[in-house]
Amino acid sequence: MSLVNVINFISYFLNYFKIRIKFKSRYRNTIRMNLLTNTLRNLDAEFSKIDSYWSPRIVGEINQSYLKIAKLKGDFFWHKHENEDELFIIQKGALELEFEDKTVQMNKGDFFVVPKGVMHRPHAKEECWVILMELKETLHTGTENYEQTKSIEEQLK
Repeated sequence: MSLVNVINFISYFLNYFKIRIKFKSRYRNTIRMNLLTNTLRNLDAEFSKIDSYWSPRIVGEINQSYLKIAKLKGDFFWHKHENEDELFIIQKGALELEFEDKTVQMNKGDFFVVPKGVMHRPHAKEECWVILMELKETLHTGTENYEQTKSIEEQLK
C-alpha cells in the first residue's frame, strides 16, 4: 500500500465520519504535506526508525486524531478503549485481532475498526507494520496499564 493510497483511504475515512480537512486545491491529488510537520515524508523511512515492537510512533496529526505507526510481533495485552474507536491498517505482514467471541485475520492492505469499549488483543506471528488512527486522548493500552504502555510524549519521540 503506497503512501498516496494510505492518505486517500484516511481521507475517505474522515469524510465518511464527516471530519473535514481543508487542503489547498493544488494538494488534492498528491500528498504534499506531512500532517504533523508540513513536510513530505515516506512511510517506509518512518517505519525504519522504529527499533522496538509494540511502541507506536506518532507521525501525523489530523484534527483531533493522531496518525501512528508501529511494528508488532508476538502477543500484546488484552485491553479496550472505553470512549474511542481504533483504526488498524496493515502496511506489511499479517495481524490477528483477537476478540472475546472471534478472531479477525488481517493481511497487507486490510483495515479494521475496533469499536470503542470492545476488548481486543493484537497478535503477530511475524513482524507486522501497522498504521493506526486514534483520537488524541486514546491511551496506548486503554484502561489497562502495563510495562509496555507508552505515553503520548513517548509516542511523539
